[in-house]
Amino acid sequence: MKKELSINNLLKKPLSSQKEQLLTEFISEFINPNTRRNYERIVKIFLNFLTEKKVSVRDISYSILLDFKRFLIEQKLDNASINMYLSAINSFMLFLSNKMNVPFMKINRVKTKKLLPRPFKKEEIKLLTTEIPMPLFLETAIFLCLYAGLRISEATSITKEDLIYEDGILKIRVKGKGEKERITYYIDKRSIEDILSFFHSHPKGIQKTPEELYYYAKKYIEPHIKDFEFHRLRHTFATILLNKGVNIKTLQELLGHSNINTTTIYTKLLPKSIEDELKEKIL
Repeated sequence: MKKELSINNLLKKPLSSQKEQLLTEFISEFINPNTRRNYERIVKIFLNFLTEKKVSVRDISYSILLDFKRFLIEQKLDNASINMYLSAINSFMLFLSNKMNVPFMKINRVKTKKLLPRPFKKEEIKLLTTEIPMPLFLETAIFLCLYAGLRISEATSITKEDLIYEDGILKIRVKGKGEKERITYYIDKRSIEDILSFFHSHPKGIQKTPEELYYYAKKYIEPHIKDFEFHRLRHTFATILLNKGVNIKTLQELLGHSNINTTTIYTKLLPKSIEDELKEKIL
């Protein structure tokens, strides 16, 4: 019986040597390690999708691109994740156009709603950090997103060399979007030793893809917390800091937002008195 087409199945399937070479050449154009890793994973999935559909690289049509977009939607990915996939494929199509004279075709992004962030409640944080049994690498990813405000793609790229521990304070060097490097702070003193111990034993870090971490999160966390998303941990980090009086400009730096308008959305979650103070002093 033929396996159902899924992202995980396509990711695990090896590429032909010719497609592997093409993929290697494509990702060599990117400097940022997060971008390289994400685009390598996504384009590998796309190339294996073409194989399943019996379509060669030179014969890519707009119809097959739409098929791939429909496939992503059927996988129940959120719109932001779908758009990340489509951005990678659009970059790959431009690469093919320059290298092999394949006609350049661009897939339109899906529309995303501007929703308010949904931080986790105190009881959910307690479940995540002390009560739900899970693998150590998954726990570490959760702690990095929750207590250092990392994106999940950033958390998976952190190594021992990125940790700076001085005078009881843990700072983390992060390479984020657009090749930008920033320093963020780990804000939970109770679990600093756990983080240091993990990276001492695993100097290369978590060594799992975001998709793999979502797989394990679904297995271990979703029976206890429905609709779990790693990005909500980042929202929680931001909300904790704003509730403690950290100013919006500092928060922007810690989160790695290029535009402060992205950061100010968190003020809508604050008690009115804090929001007024922030607007008076910062916004």
